[in-house]
Amino acid sequence: MSGPFGSQQWMYSDGFYTHEIGNSARLNNGDFFSRTPSSSSNADTFTYSAWVKNCPGQLLGGFLLSSGVAGSREFLIYFDGTNQRLNVYQYNGGIEFQVITSMQFRDSSAWYHIVVVYDSPQTTASNRVKIYVNGEQQTNFATANYPAQGLGSRIGTTEVQDIGKNAYNQGLDADFYLAEVNYISGSALPPTSFGETKSGTWIPKKYAGSYGSHDYYLDFATRATNPIDASGQGNNWSSTNVAATDWMLDSPTNNFATLNPLAHNGTTTTALTTSEGNLKTEHSHAGNWQSMQGTIPVSSGKWYYEVQIVARPTNNTQNYNIGFYDVSKYNAGYYGLSGNLTYGSEVTGKVFVDTAKTSYGTVAGSDGDIYMFALDLDNNKFWAGLNGTWMASGNPSTGANPSASNFATENGVARTYVSHQSDYTYGSPPGIFIHNYGQDSSFAGTKTAQGNIDANSIGDFYYSVPTGFLALCTANLPDPTAAINPAVNNSPQDYFNTVLYTGNGSNTRTITGVGFDPDLVWQKSRSTAINHNLIDRLRGAGNNLSSDGAFAEYGAGTNGAMNNVETDGASILAGSSSANNVNQSGQTYVLWNWKAGGSGVSNSDGTTASVVSANTDAGFSIVTYTGTGSAGMTIGHGLSSAPELIIVKNRADGSENWTVYSSSLGNTKKLELNLTGASATTGNWNNTTPSSSVFTLGNVDATNTSGESCVAYCFHSVEGFSKFGTYTGNGSADGTFVYTGFRPAFVMWKNVGASENWYMVDTARDPHNESYHLLRSDLSNAEASGSVDGLDILSNGFKLKVAGGGWINGSGNTFLYMAFAEMPFKYANAK
Repeated sequence: MSGPFGSQQWMYSDGFYTHEIGNSARLNNGDFFSRTPSSSSNADTFTYSAWVKNCPGQLLGGFLLSSGVAGSREFLIYFDGTNQRLNVYQYNGGIEFQVITSMQFRDSSAWYHIVVVYDSPQTTASNRVKIYVNGEQQTNFATANYPAQGLGSRIGTTEVQDIGKNAYNQGLDADFYLAEVNYISGSALPPTSFGETKSGTWIPKKYAGSYGSHDYYLDFATRATNPIDASGQGNNWSSTNVAATDWMLDSPTNNFATLNPLAHNGTTTTALTTSEGNLKTEHSHAGNWQSMQGTIPVSSGKWYYEVQIVARPTNNTQNYNIGFYDVSKYNAGYYGLSGNLTYGSEVTGKVFVDTAKTSYGTVAGSDGDIYMFALDLDNNKFWAGLNGTWMASGNPSTGANPSASNFATENGVARTYVSHQSDYTYGSPPGIFIHNYGQDSSFAGTKTAQGNIDANSIGDFYYSVPTGFLALCTANLPDPTAAINPAVNNSPQDYFNTVLYTGNGSNTRTITGVGFDPDLVWQKSRSTAINHNLIDRLRGAGNNLSSDGAFAEYGAGTNGAMNNVETDGASILAGSSSANNVNQSGQTYVLWNWKAGGSGVSNSDGTTASVVSANTDAGFSIVTYTGTGSAGMTIGHGLSSAPELIIVKNRADGSENWTVYSSSLGNTKKLELNLTGASATTGNWNNTTPSSSVFTLGNVDATNTSGESCVAYCFHSVEGFSKFGTYTGNGSADGTFVYTGFRPAFVMWKNVGASENWYMVDTARDPHNESYHLLRSDLSNAEASGSVDGLDILSNGFKLKVAGGGWINGSGNTFLYMAFAEMPFKYANAK
């Protein structure tokens, strides 16, 4: 099936978005749009709104809007090339103003909504330039030199305006997708004119205001060389180096997969060079393997994509492999390693499944050949094809003759695969590849687009898509579980949320704003060195535990503690002198909040009865029980799947440490939440892996002293809400990328092989990248911060930004992590 660009079959709606955006323009380095206004407009006040998918793989700048005269003067809205910060800037013989966000726009997997408001008549200087990202006003700036009151902007003159080009020095810097561009002269509009919050995420809204004679609206709906102004005002643009094939289906309401420059590996830390909206790769380090994964991993369903070989690697063996890779095993990334599910060339054609390789099919014989890949995770099959023919008489439509099968589970657990490319080049010219996940069957203009669509009538593929197979895009991703699905007015923020507050010195106070009635509250002072406090619904009012010590349960003492979980929050408990530990005037605090199952119920699934507050939707339960001292005692946990993480504390014994089980480490290992030690062999779990109903304890006092009460916090991963696992550090400032399947709200990690702290970050304390305000569960220390990048929290995971450092990214070190979602990737904006 095929059809014209812009016809209804190119649009897809699941009912979530009130305003569907069908298309975008892809600007590569050297591409730009231009227009010269016929008359001056209001130079003092304007609003610029655009949706942008940034592609900063090569740290290029990106000019979203420019106006001026070459070598004389200019106005700019742009991403800088080093830090990918957003700049609003004007020069006229000297810098007249410059506002640079602290926020760094390094997330290339999803879309940002950017609104810049210029309003120079304002009395307050900081109101003269306002920047909004995804509906939130930016208030932290690396530079904030505001315009003089009443200073006109160059954008209101008759000087040439450019997108993708610097008007002053004629620099051609563009590496992004652009959609839904509105320019409104003479009005300072709020971001709600162009977007709205729905179920905890910011989504597009059709601008309902009027357009004046100097305004424009670029929706890129008509596939043409030049952008057409859809406002009705006729303010059309010309283009340079832009083709009709640069009008893309990728949009803020249907985000297509691309390659992910943040997720690369190989025998060098140098990444493949990416261009054409992160769809084209070029080998950049001869004599090494370079690999890169895509932005949308999948664990179920049927998926199809294509790759064109623009230039085969120039050596006798033409080493490369393309297809899919297990995201949990993304190591050096080339064939012969665990995680492979690929087809490629090692002298001759081969299929690579984990460490096995089998001679198969025929490799591309000419530059310009197109590979096809089909992955059926529901039936455990993979096919490779070339130039419209599936190899070895394969037929994904009928399921016949797959290139590989029986790979989709490991130890009974479903594997998650991501698109993948790896290649090796001895010399010049290097290997060059272009991927098509359904957004461009012209392969960046090297072919004539064919317009084939998938089973949901989505996409633009060169060859016919096998029956039942889909493009890798967010519209095709399965819905999150209903409890966290924004499409049915739910959200992950209904089950985990972070609240910040500032102490007011009172002895009684209830902290609210959680958004639900929490069952576990973890509190910590940010600004002073005071113990952590954990309270939960089962242990009752006034019974605190501290993660930074082995202390037994305690109450308010002299200077207060937390009191109880409450409606929409938690209350504090004054001590004999004050409540300064939890509410000292002027001090700052954080509350991390989880929703379990409310009041506990008796559970008799184990050999010893327990009381359980379980939330099976969120994969979290609170369990209290009394130890027997008998090895092999089992405790019911109330969840529907086996816990991947269990955190246990003896409530009565102040000499017993917090004990942590992780399925990634196995049933003979433990970590201790209040200590820095590496994982150690233990009998705590009786060498028995938890089941879907119980966990098992050995005869160890920390978790099973006869007659002493304990609490256990049990977690398992829920797709789109939580993730528990391990990652391996690479020792580079271009650190490991960890895919979670959601935009995290909270991340905690620990080096399991060394004496290192447990670290915690969240998006309430670091609302934009980079994230470096660190708290440690095993220390009472105040929040640590500084100029060193910790990590970037992204729309689909997190990326380490520290070179070396056994605390976060030591080369070859294994780290345990836990993460909770702000938004599933299907509906997430770029971070």
